[in-house]
Amino acid sequence: MTNEEKMLDLLTRMQTDISSLKSGQEEMRTDIAGVKDRMDRVEDRAQQTAVLLETEVDRKLNLLYEGHDAIMERLDKLASRSELELLRSDMDLMKMAMRSMSQEIAELKKAQ
Repeated sequence: MTNEEKMLDLLTRMQTDISSLKSGQEEMRTDIAGVKDRMDRVEDRAQQTAVLLETEVDRKLNLLYEGHDAIMERLDKLASRSELELLRSDMDLMKMAMRSMSQEIAELKKAQ
């Protein structure tokens, strides 16, 4: 094989390699374009999620806080434990008085 033939063979192989590299480079460009498209969609979804969080979640949390405040106000208006115990004690005393009075009335009726 002559030097010219060797150079021609080498150039032919180099040209094949370069064609292969160009093809690979084109595939990479296509892949990168797809990745960019996906990233754009992810960014759009992230922005939609952020907007949803800012509007809906904040609104619902505020409603929850308002409901909690209303419950706390109602609880403040209810009788305390000590007041309930006092009322129970008074009721027990009244029940005993009623029984005693009922017995006395029954005895008075018998005596008539």
